[in-house]
Amino acid sequence: MSHRSATLSVYDMFGQIFVAVTIRDHDLSGEFAEEPEFRCSTTVRSTGEAEPHEWLAQALLGLLESC
Repeated sequence: MSHRSATLSVYDMFGQIFVAVTIRDHDLSGEFAEEPEFRCSTTVRSTGEAEPHEWLAQALLGLLESC
């Protein structure tokens, strides 16, 4: 049986939000997978959102729409 892990990076600078996700599939032994199963990144325009959860939602929606 295997399981997956996702690594998400989000950076907001110069009016742009850079969002990247990497998904890896691991085997039962828990060894780290060398090659990602899925990788996607995008840049979306920042709206200067002050609320952290709204900022994250904006970044994730941008990622979902581009992948």
